[in-house]
Amino acid sequence: MQADLLFVLRCCLAITFLGAAGGKLRNRRGIVAVIEELLPIADRHRAAGVVALGGLVALETALGLGFVIGVRLRLVALAAAASLVLFTWALLRLQKAEWGHGCVCFGVSDTATRIGWVHIARNLVLAGASGAAVMLSGTPLSGTPLAEPLWRPADARLLATALAVGVAAALVYGLVEALWQVSHLRRTEPSAAAARDSG
Repeated sequence: MQADLLFVLRCCLAITFLGAAGGKLRNRRGIVAVIEELLPIADRHRAAGVVALGGLVALETALGLGFVIGVRLRLVALAAAASLVLFTWALLRLQKAEWGHGCVCFGVSDTATRIGWVHIARNLVLAGASGAAVMLSGTPLSGTPLAEPLWRPADARLLATALAVGVAAALVYGLVEALWQVSHLRRTEPSAAAARDSG
């Protein structure tokens, strides 16, 4: 049972990190703008922002592939949990600064999708999933590979279950984010209309 749950978590986390890395490559300008907002040195020296972007994409790619391959899985899961805590701190910083775009975590920078509790909750859930993977791996950080690669599941039905869970989680998150966005627009439209009328 534990091995099956770990397999499902690995699938979901691998898709999440690889998808995030690909999204950042598609919207490099958007993520560099976020980095410049968070790091003063990147705001003064654009090259620093580009280097930070490269490092971030490399980190997420390495974590995604680490969950796929399964070598030193506990170390990968620990790094993923720590990264997600750091990303959550960055979201809180952006929210406090009233950042005018989306979180750009997956390459989306729509100005209508402001950072809110739904993005922070998403990161905390992913951090919890990474923490669960740490506990379920329960193997020393050195030695032989800690798990089978994801492309060699012991049971094909397990792979189908993992993919179904991942798709369902993505759909639920997309629905919650859309509802949050609609709620945000309803709250902001009256104030924007009042500002236009007073002007």
